[in-house]
Amino acid sequence: SNLEPKDHEQRESGGPKVSSKPKGPTINLNELKSSMKNRVQGKGLKVAKFKRKKSKILIGNKTKSIAENAEDKNEREKLVEVEEDMDPETKTEAKESENKSEVKATEEKENASKVPVSKSDVKRPLRKFARRRSQPRFDDPVENKFESFEGKKPGLVDAKDLQTLFYHLGYALVETEIKAAASTMTGKDNPLSIKKKDFMRWWKNGNRWVELNINALQLKARQKSVAAFKSVDKEMKGTIPDSGLQALCKYLLKKRVIRSNTEDDIIPSLSKELTDGSLEYSRYVSWLASNKGIKVSI
Repeated sequence: SNLEPKDHEQRESGGPKVSSKPKGPTINLNELKSSMKNRVQGKGLKVAKFKRKKSKILIGNKTKSIAENAEDKNEREKLVEVEEDMDPETKTEAKESENKSEVKATEEKENASKVPVSKSDVKRPLRKFARRRSQPRFDDPVENKFESFEGKKPGLVDAKDLQTLFYHLGYALVETEIKAAASTMTGKDNPLSIKKKDFMRWWKNGNRWVELNINALQLKARQKSVAAFKSVDKEMKGTIPDSGLQALCKYLLKKRVIRSNTEDDIIPSLSKELTDGSLEYSRYVSWLASNKGIKVSI
């Protein structure tokens, strides 16, 4: 058959013949290298073109600024020439107009930079300021009481009025105690007047009652005795009519300022201190000291 010689040839050669050429597309290394070089060069050209464009833009901006400066110089030179030809009056008018225009420009810039403020933001600080000014000048009640007893000279109180001042402050003091307090306030014996700063310095001293040999129990008794007098003397005149003696004695017995059995035991001795049908506060304090309502150790 026709197939026999072919088989015979294959057996002699030792198998089917294989071609030495590889199947598929072939790659040339030289061509690949050249293509890579071209790509790199193309990118470099693009970068170079971009840099050239950028430099042209920068150069253009510089040339524009130089041209503008040159135009400004030319305009200035022209203005100088015109000003030289002007009269002095026209020169002053031109300067004034220039100054006005500059002021307007600055004002417009400032107004543009300012932020609009609401009405509430403007009123709030004004209200706070008004509240502060409406407050009294002195918040200390003791200082206010002292000022109410000032005479013609501000900041001075007569030494005679100290007892009534202590009455308004709520403390009953005998004349000897008031003299001792006045001498410690001023550093003088029997002063005629007391300065406000001296009185306030003495008042703020925590040992002011100890210096007068008045303990805590006696201080309460003095406060109660003043409260008893004030319960009848509601207008704070410093005097009580004879009709108010019974109410005063009731208060003294109730608060145990004076120890006695009934009001009838107190009223006869207290009525001896009346002058023109009324009891003065100074006589009342001396009566308390003599009847052991107040213990005086000075």
